[in-house]
Order: sequence, then structure tokens, then C-alpha cells
Amino acid sequence: IRGSISDQQQYCNLNNLMQVENVDFFKRLFSSISTNAMAVDTLRDWIDADNAITYPYGAESDYYLTQAIPFRAGNQALTEVGNLSRVLGFSNESISKLRHNCTVLPEPTTVNLNTASPELLRLMAPELSQFDLETIVAARILHPFENNSDVTKLLEQSKLAFTDKRFSVGSHYFMVTSQTQFGKSTLRTEALLKRDGGG
Repeated sequence: IRGSISDQQQYCNLNNLMQVENVDFFKRLFSSISTNAMAVDTLRDWIDADNAITYPYGAESDYYLTQAIPFRAGNQALTEVGNLSRVLGFSNESISKLRHNCTVLPEPTTVNLNTASPELLRLMAPELSQFDLETIVAARILHPFENNSDVTKLLEQSKLAFTDKRFSVGSHYFMVTSQTQFGKSTLRTEALLKRDGGG
């Protein structure tokens, strides 16, 4: 028997794409994994509740119903990263790469500055230099940040604001994974947990 718990807010939440201020970040993210940045349009159409196409590259049910095996657009928030396999513009390879920096959570969430990878922070804040990223990682190992302004002060960059809308210094969502093996049988389970308050 073995198990693990991983912080899900060390990753970016794909459902955050519906917030306009995140569109440019997701274009950079998709470009970084060799996926057309315009896949942002098709993913926005997959998540939004209407059938109006996001121009210039969006796709709704009218497109998906013409495929060899027809289906309708999701028109709802993603429930797992694997949902992308049905969205125009995403290959199995690009989905696999996205898993390194992305998750899917049921509400808009922030990225935890204390646990996010340097790669993700660079994509979210392209103003950061390699030295800035190394400084952040070294500082949080010694003493986790207690608020977003700690990072701004550390870098002495008043122009770079780690807003509470995109970043945080704590997490509420965690993935608990357990695996039990007995003889030739293996049982693996995953549970997404949300922790609120101090308990």
C-alpha cells in the first residue's frame, strides 16, 4: 500500500481560461508546448455555455458534429485534463506536456507562489529573468512567502505585481492518490480534496 498528496495549486487551472486577463498567458503556455496559440479560441468555445463561435479560430457543435464520430461541444467547465482530447487543436502529445503545468479544478483558482515551478512562473510573468526565478525558489526554500507582496519586495520590482487574483501563497486543492497491490491485482484511486479554513 502506498499513497501521496500533491498540491494542485502548484499548477495552473485550465478552467481559468474563461477569465479574460488569463488569455495571453494561455497563448504563451500553448505555444511553449508547440500547440497553436489559437487553440485558446477552441478551448474557450468548449468551456463556455453558448454556441457562439469565438473568432477567429473557435469551434462549436456545428464543427464537431461533422466529424467521423460526431459529438457536441462540452459547453461546460472541464472536469479533467483528459477532456482536451475532444477539443480541436489538442493532440495526445500536447495534452501530455500540459499535464506538467496544468490541472482542472471546479472553480477559478490562483497559482501558489510557494510551490509553482519556475517554468510556470516564467510563463505567467514573462517579465521575470532567470535570476529572478532562481531568487524566488531559493528564498521560498528558506522561508515560505507569507503574502504576495513578499515576492515583490524580494525582487525589488514595484512594477511587477503578483496580484491576489492570479497568485497566492497557499492552496486549497489537493490530489490524494493511493495504490494497493495484492498478488497480481492493483487498485489505484484518486480523490480531489478541498481544504477550507484552518482545519
